[in-house]
Amino acid sequence: MKYQKNIENIQGDAILQLFKELQQKKVPLKVMLTNGDYEHLSHLKEIRKRLRTHYFLIEYNEDFQEATENLDDWRLRIEFTGEDGIMYEFQTKDTDVSRGMIWIKFPETIHRYQRRSLFRLEAPHGTRLYFDINEIRYKLFVINVKI
Repeated sequence: MKYQKNIENIQGDAILQLFKELQQKKVPLKVMLTNGDYEHLSHLKEIRKRLRTHYFLIEYNEDFQEATENLDDWRLRIEFTGEDGIMYEFQTKDTDVSRGMIWIKFPETIHRYQRRSLFRLEAPHGTRLYFDINEIRYKLFVINVKI
C-alpha cells in the first residue's frame, strides 16, 4: 500500500507546549549538524526565556566541539518521535554555546510528518449518521471521516 506524507506545521504557543512535554517526558532528541559531521542523542534539559525570547537548552559533548571548531556558521537539525509515534523535525537558526549547554532559540515552525494511506476529513459540526438495525433507529455524531 502506498503511503503519502502529510506535513503539519506546528507554530506559536503549541511549540512551547510541545517542548514542555519533551522536557517532562525526557523524549530523546536526535541532534545533527546540517553542515558538518555530527550526530548525537540528547534531551531537552531546560526551557528559558531571555529578553522575551524562548530558548531550550541541551547538553553537548567533545565531539560537538570538534565538529564545530572550524565552522563559522553552523546549524542544527533536530528530530524526535512523539508519544504518538509520529516524527517531528526542525532546523535551528539562532544558537549559542555557553556553560556546557547549547542554547537554541525556539523555531518558528516544527514539522510533524504523518504517513497515512487513509486521510481523515473533519465533518461539519452537527453531522449525524442515521441507520436502522432490527427495526431500531440509531443516531451517531460524526467527528471525522476516513477516506
